[in-house]
Amino acid sequence: MRTFHQCDVIALVVGTSLTAASRKIVSIQVEPAQVSLTGKWSAQQLLVTATYSDGMSHDVTPQATFKSSSTKVAAVSARGIVTPAADGKTSVSVSVKGTKKVSAAVTVKRSREVSASYSTDVRPLFTKLG
Repeated sequence: MRTFHQCDVIALVVGTSLTAASRKIVSIQVEPAQVSLTGKWSAQQLLVTATYSDGMSHDVTPQATFKSSSTKVAAVSARGIVTPAADGKTSVSVSVKGTKKVSAAVTVKRSREVSASYSTDVRPLFTKLG
């Protein structure tokens, strides 16, 4: 087993940061590319992955900017969480500084319907009431 000395670790960290700084984003991809929201309380987290000039891929969701083309149908948070507003279709555009925008298609159905689940809504009441 190899032991690292302090100078080895510093060289490793410096080398990594120099390599990361020289990489450029070639493309971005959003997943899922098609979002289907059913019911008032549904939500979907978008994941943005960047492909770099060295071929590596990395999650860049925290650095991405999200925008709904119709907030009357679906809203999207700064963190990429899509929530329904009304029935219909729209899209969410996603961009990362210095790249082309990509988009995800969003379909919202039964946005006014509130469905209850036995395991998450009813059972907890029984366990709290005894």
